[in-house]
Amino acid sequence: MVAGMCVLQDGAINHKLSRRFKIKTVLTQDDPRCIEEVIERRLKHSIENTNGGFGKLPDAIFVDGGITQIRAARTVIDKLGLDIKLYGMVKNDKHRTRALIDENRNEQGLSENLMNLITNFQDEVHKTAIEYHRKVRAKRITKSSLDAVSG
Repeated sequence: MVAGMCVLQDGAINHKLSRRFKIKTVLTQDDPRCIEEVIERRLKHSIENTNGGFGKLPDAIFVDGGITQIRAARTVIDKLGLDIKLYGMVKNDKHRTRALIDENRNEQGLSENLMNLITNFQDEVHKTAIEYHRKVRAKRITKSSLDAVSG
């Protein structure tokens, strides 16, 4: 399993800060636990390496999903003692983001421009994760015991 992360700065995606994660601690399909792992790794890296590749701590985190995913992310943020706003990207029945919700399940009113920005952002995150998943899968499929033979 893999995950993707993208960063918005001043209303634009900063491609240099996009990251891909191979899930290390979750062995079954468990979206909330995967979110916990990824957010913890990302935030800890920013705390421990202030000049590292992840950049500074975020002002807000947008998770792909609803209240369950928000709670998973909040668990990590609270555990690390951070004050970061958190929103979920709620989908419609066509799997397109229809709204942002906060931790109290309040839908946030979005202008058409902001909705387009959020949708583009979400599409970029999905693209990052899907490309990485394909790369990992291709590597696994073409791997053979013959690869370990020297010469």
